[in-house]
Amino acid sequence: MVGAVREPPLPFEQWNRDARTGNRDEQATVAAVDAAVLAEQPYLRIIHGMGTGVVRERVRRVVSSDRRVMRYGFAPRNQGGTGVTIVEFSA
Repeated sequence: MVGAVREPPLPFEQWNRDARTGNRDEQATVAAVDAAVLAEQPYLRIIHGMGTGVVRERVRRVVSSDRRVMRYGFAPRNQGGTGVTIVEFSA
């Protein structure tokens, strides 16, 4: 579900996934989602950058089809805006 995601509490650095470098495929995003769920984290912050939108769409395709995801949306403007997707998991 796309929608307004509550701003995650800090510190949040260890649950970042930087999709801009290294392995940009869907499996890397699925692995990051799996790791966050297994660690019982309520949020995952995926940094995909603003570029052409290819990586952003790939990330959003993965999270939109995962039933463990309650909602997802772009970060607040001062935290990356459309260059970052914040994923909120179901309890």
